Amino acid sequence: MPGRAALAAALSACLLVGGCQTTTSLPSWMNGGKSESAPPAQPAPAKTATLPAPATTPPQGVPQPAPAPVAPQPAMTATGELLPTTLSTDPAADPTAVRIALLAPLSGPSAATGQSLLNAAQLALFDAGNSAVTLKPYDTKGTPDGAATAATAALNDGAVLVLGPLFASSVTAVTPTLKAAHVRALAFSTDPQVASPGVYVSGILASEQARRVVAHARAQGITRFAALSPEGAFGRSMVAAYEQAVIASGGTLVKTLFHAPGEDLQTKLRAFTDFDTRAATLAAQKKALEGKTDPASLEAMARLQTQDATGPLPFEALLMTASGTPLKEELAVLSVFNADGRSVRLMGPMLWNDPALLRDPGLSRAWFPAVPQASFKAFSQRYQQAFNEQPSVLSALGYDLTALAAVLARQSGGRAYVDSVLTQSGGFAGANGLFRFRPDGGNERALVMMENTANGPVVAGEAVSSFTAADAAKPAF
Repeated sequence: MPGRAALAAALSACLLVGGCQTTTSLPSWMNGGKSESAPPAQPAPAKTATLPAPATTPPQGVPQPAPAPVAPQPAMTATGELLPTTLSTDPAADPTAVRIALLAPLSGPSAATGQSLLNAAQLALFDAGNSAVTLKPYDTKGTPDGAATAATAALNDGAVLVLGPLFASSVTAVTPTLKAAHVRALAFSTDPQVASPGVYVSGILASEQARRVVAHARAQGITRFAALSPEGAFGRSMVAAYEQAVIASGGTLVKTLFHAPGEDLQTKLRAFTDFDTRAATLAAQKKALEGKTDPASLEAMARLQTQDATGPLPFEALLMTASGTPLKEELAVLSVFNADGRSVRLMGPMLWNDPALLRDPGLSRAWFPAVPQASFKAFSQRYQQAFNEQPSVLSALGYDLTALAAVLARQSGGRAYVDSVLTQSGGFAGANGLFRFRPDGGNERALVMMENTANGPVVAGEAVSSFTAADAAKPAF
C-alpha cells in the first residue's frame, strides 16, 4: 500500500535524525493525559561568585611544586541529583538536544523481538514530534557481553538516557557502566531482581499481575486460594507474588503445589483437590437416596450419577502460572477430579490472553490480567499501518519509553532524566496503559481484568484511571 510505504520511509528517516514533525503538540496519552507539558527537571544551581585570593609572590630561586590536578565535579540539579556525565558542556549547544540510545538484540535468536522494539521506538519518535531528540540503536546481540559493549559505545556517543536492554543478564552487565556515568536506564526486562535506583525495569512484573488478579477476586468475596505451578523460575516467582498478594489482601492461601516433568501429576492433583473425600461424600449421598421414589429424590440421584465427586473444593480460586501445553495438561487432569474452570474459579497470568488457549473448555470463566484494550488497540493499528505486522505488548514498551523520553526532553533536555522526574507519583499513560516507576527501580501498572466466556474474553474489571485511586485501594506490601 502506498500509504504504508510512505509512512515506513518517513519513520526510517527519523532514526538518527530526531522527531520528524514540526508541531509542538504532544501525544495525548502522556503524563496521565492531564497536560501536554513534561514536568521540568530542576535547573542546575547557580554558581556562587568567589572573590579571588590575594596574589602571593613566591621566594626567588625556590622551586614550587606543580599544582595538584582538580578532579571534575559531576553536575547536579538544584536538589542534588547527579546529571549524566555525557551531557554537553558546550555553552553554544541547544540545551534541549538529547541523544537517546536504544539497546536491543538486533541480531541473533531474538533479533525479531529487538526489531519490533526498534520499530515501535521509531513510531513513537515520529508521533512525539520533538526534533531535538536523536535516537540511535545499538545491537546487544542478545548477550551480556554484547550489551556491555553497546552501553559503552552509547556513552561514548553522548547518550544521556538508555532504553533497554531486554534480558535480565544484559541489564546486570550494563548497570555498573551506566551508573558510573549517572546515565539512567529504562530497561525492557520483567525481572525486578535487576532493578535498582537509576536502572528501571519497565516490563509488566509478576507482582503487578498477581496483585491485580487477587484484588479482583477479593472484591468478589473470594477468600480461600490455592496455587498450582510447574517447577521453574517463572512459576516460583509468580507463586511467590500470588502468596504475597493474597496475604496482603487478607485472604488465605490454603494449598500450594509445584510439579516437575515426569512426576505423577494425577496422583498429586487427586490429593490437592481432596478428591477422595469428595468422592466419599458423593457415595454417601447416593446411598441416602437409594430406594426413594419421590420426584425430588429421583432428580437428585440423576444429578449425582453424572458426577465423580461432590462437595466443596478446599479452595474457591486456583491461581495458576502455566500456559501452552503445560497448562493444557493441568486442565485435563483437573477436569478428571471435577476441579477445572467449570467447578472453581481459575486465575492466571497475562500469557493466558491467547485465543487458541482460551478455547479450552477447562478455562471456562477464567480470569487473567491484561493491558487496557483501547490504548493498546490504537497503538496496534498505527504499528500495523507502518510495518504490516501485529505488535506485542513488549513492542509497546518500545513505543512508551521512547515517547516518554521525547516528552520529558521537550522542556529540560537531558536534564530531565533524573530520578525525581522519572519516578513522579502521577506516572505516565502509554500504549500499555498507565504506569509509573518506583524509586527502587521497579514499576507499577494499571491493568484490566479479563474473563473468558463462550464468546471469548471480555473485560470483567476496568483499570484504575489514576494512581491516586490505585493507592487508596491497594494493600501495602
